[in-house]
Amino acid sequence: MKFLILLTLIISNFANAQTFSLGKFSIGESRIKLDLGDFLIQHKDANIKVEWDINSVQWIRNENNLLSPRALIHISFPDNLSNLHLKYLGKSIFPVKLTANYESKVYVDLFNPEIIQIFSGSNKIDEVAIFAKVNKSELTKQFIDFSCSPYDLKIEGIDDEYISVGCKLSRLGSIGSETPRLEISLSSTNLRTLNNSPSPYIFYLDQNSSADIQLKDNIGEI
Repeated sequence: MKFLILLTLIISNFANAQTFSLGKFSIGESRIKLDLGDFLIQHKDANIKVEWDINSVQWIRNENNLLSPRALIHISFPDNLSNLHLKYLGKSIFPVKLTANYESKVYVDLFNPEIIQIFSGSNKIDEVAIFAKVNKSELTKQFIDFSCSPYDLKIEGIDDEYISVGCKLSRLGSIGSETPRLEISLSSTNLRTLNNSPSPYIFYLDQNSSADIQLKDNIGEI
C-alpha cells in the first residue's frame, strides 16, 4: 500500500487556538469521533491482561501545537510475578497492588504510541504495542486543527489513516522585511518513514510551497 502525502499552502492571517492549560499540555476540543476499538493492543504474554479504559480519551495539545488523542491503557499482572516495572517514555513505572493483583494505568498517545516494556526484575517479559486497524469504523479520520484554518492547507493520499495536523506560523528575516514560514506537525498511529521513523513529522512551508513524502504502514507496506 502506497502512502504519498502532499501538502500545499497559501499563507494568510494567523489565528490563535484556545485551550485549557494543564501542566505541559493543554486539554483541547475533540472534533472527530474516536472508537477505541479501532486501536489494537498487541502483546505476547496471555497471563498479563491489557485493555483500554473506555471512557478515558482526552485530546491534548503539545508544545508543537499538535492536538492528539490519548487514552488510558490498563495493565494487570498475575500474582506469581514479582519485582515488576514498566519502561515507558524514558520513565520507570511501578505497578500498585489494588486487589489481589498488581495493576498500572498509563496514558498512551493514540496517534503516536510508544512501546511499553514490561520487566520482572532485570528480565523483559513482555512489551505492549498499539496499532490502528486497517478497516476502521469511523468515517472521519483526519483531524486538521483550527490552528491551520487560516491557511489553504491540503493533505492527500492518506484518507484511511488516523492523523492529526497542527500549524504554527513564524516569521523569518529582519524587521520590516520578514517573510512568513508555516511549521506543520503531523502525527499518525501507523505511518512510518521508509527508515521506520515514527511520527510526529515536521514540515516547514513558505508561501505557495508544497511537500510530498512517501510513507509505509505498520506492517511495512508502501
